[in-house]
Amino acid sequence: MRAYLRDGPPASVAATELPDLDLTDDLTGEYDYLHLFVVTNDALREQFAELRDHLQPGGMLWVS
Repeated sequence: MRAYLRDGPPASVAATELPDLDLTDDLTGEYDYLHLFVVTNDALREQFAELRDHLQPGGMLWVS
């Protein structure tokens, strides 16, 4: 499963206990799983569309 996590605090990422994923450092191509960590609505509005456009059909985009 190809995955990308944006702005995830290390403690939060560790707490999710993710399975073995093909994590990338750069947002390129399409993904099965995207996870965006934000603390403001403005940050969500600014970043959501960019991530959504990299999602494979049937993939998932989580926001924390």
